[in-house]
Parts: sequence; C-alpha cells; structure tokens
Amino acid sequence: MPENDQPTQTTIGESDEHSLIHRKKGTWKVQCSYFMGGDANPIEVEGKETGTMLGQLWCNSHFEADMMGSIISGNGSLGYDPVKKKYIFTWNDSTAPFLYLFEGDFNPETNILDLSGENYDPVRQCNALYRSRIEFKGDNEHSVELSIDVPEGLPIKVLRYQFTRSE
Repeated sequence: MPENDQPTQTTIGESDEHSLIHRKKGTWKVQCSYFMGGDANPIEVEGKETGTMLGQLWCNSHFEADMMGSIISGNGSLGYDPVKKKYIFTWNDSTAPFLYLFEGDFNPETNILDLSGENYDPVRQCNALYRSRIEFKGDNEHSVELSIDVPEGLPIKVLRYQFTRSE
C-alpha cells in the first residue's frame, strides 16, 4: 500500500476474494428457522432471495418471507474491502429501522464466512455483538446462522436460513 494509505487502482478492482461474492448471485429458495428463545421450537417458514451483482464487486440481495401472514422483506449487500482486507455485509429489513453492519473473514478450508458487527439490539435496547456465519456447501447450497452475544449469558441464536438454488 502506498505511504499515504490510499488504495491503488489494483486494490480497487476485482480481486480473488470477489469470486466468493459471486456465489451469492441467483435465485434461492430459503428454508427459514426463527428461534424465539428457551425450549420453544423454532418458527419455520419459506422464503425467497434474489442476488444480483453490482458490477463485479458487490452482490445485492433481496429477501422475502411470509411470517404467518406478515411479509418480511430485506436487503443485503456483500462485498470485499481491499483496504481493510475484510468482507463487508450490510442488512436492512422491514422489521427494524436499523442498518446492520458486519465485517469478517473467509476460511477456504471450511468454506465458512464469519462476520460480526456491533449493532443495536431492539429487544435489550442496547448495542450488542451480532455474529453471522455463512457456510457454502457447493455452488447450489449455503446456510446462514445469526446469533447475538449478550452480556448476561450464552449467545442467543436468532435464525438459521438454508438456501437452495432455484434458478
């Protein structure tokens, strides 16, 4: 990196890391499990996600699921920051007035992208560490798990999505 810490043209363009992002493009059937805490069984619903590339550097996705008669819709954006050398993910949806920010690393040996970020937890009404794990299981399947670290105990499992390519 140049002394002035500014990215060069080669760090701004597509890198090997961007090939991972392309794995999220397409249309996906999503089996959604929402965990409500305690010993309760998760709420199971089906959803759909469509990921489209913004150039070669970002995959923008749109998600929808029918949660017992209420449509949940959300938008995500996955990219790679060559200056930070971190994957970047943002999420916003129709259930909360917050933009959730994550960054993290990909382990090519396990095919897992671990992301985390300090975001607002509306249940506890404070900032908390959100952890998201994307596991790629080939080109046509991946899963996402989301949990929140809470000061008073173990991480709380929020959701698990199983993605299967439909187109």
